[in-house]
Amino acid sequence: MGYFLKYPEYKMLDLYYIFLKNINDEIKESKKKIYKQVVFLNMCINSFSCEKFLNIIFNSLNKEYCENDKRFILNTLNILTNILFVIFIQFFIMLY
Repeated sequence: MGYFLKYPEYKMLDLYYIFLKNINDEIKESKKKIYKQVVFLNMCINSFSCEKFLNIIFNSLNKEYCENDKRFILNTLNILTNILFVIFIQFFIMLY
């Protein structure tokens, strides 16, 4: 995951999405949530603070693709940001 944040590529967005989705599912299903939440929180902070990662997301939205590809990219990026934001916020709510 650190490699993706340092050297992001458009082709790797699917891997990042799968990784986040699996961690999110584990957090929801697990009774001991503390272990995975720290990892996920760290990844959320690193993702939102990494300029290269944010640029690859922005640039992937601006590239010229066929309509079907563009729709898939938008859906994937929408889900990525939703997962990151929602879990990030839920983590801080649970701290209080």
